[in-house]
Amino acid sequence: MRRSFIIAFCLILSGCLGEDLRIYPAKSMVVDGNICVFIDKGFLVENGEIRKIEITKYSDEGSIYEKYFIPTVPLQDGKCITGLKTYNFVPGSAYSVSINLHRHSYLARFIVWKDGDRLMVADRY
Repeated sequence: MRRSFIIAFCLILSGCLGEDLRIYPAKSMVVDGNICVFIDKGFLVENGEIRKIEITKYSDEGSIYEKYFIPTVPLQDGKCITGLKTYNFVPGSAYSVSINLHRHSYLARFIVWKDGDRLMVADRY
């Protein structure tokens, strides 16, 4: 009995008995010279509140930027998410942006480059 209790307790602490975290696609584009990540109207699973965004830069240093929203911010389909204007996206680099809600996340993967003076992005899947 005691052994079963210890195993159950460890599973609960590790989250193995909880729900899966579902990951859905997000898209990126440039709006007014800034990187915009948004959820396509057909992919918004449910209205939710953004708790955190994570930006991962794929390079030798593999940097990760996290921004927490306290209080949380509403996620709206087709609109740029809040919190990306302060991050410095470097042309010639690949990124992923994860938008974390309570029960699921959205993920955008893209490459940033410059065409003359214009900032450009291309989605990667």
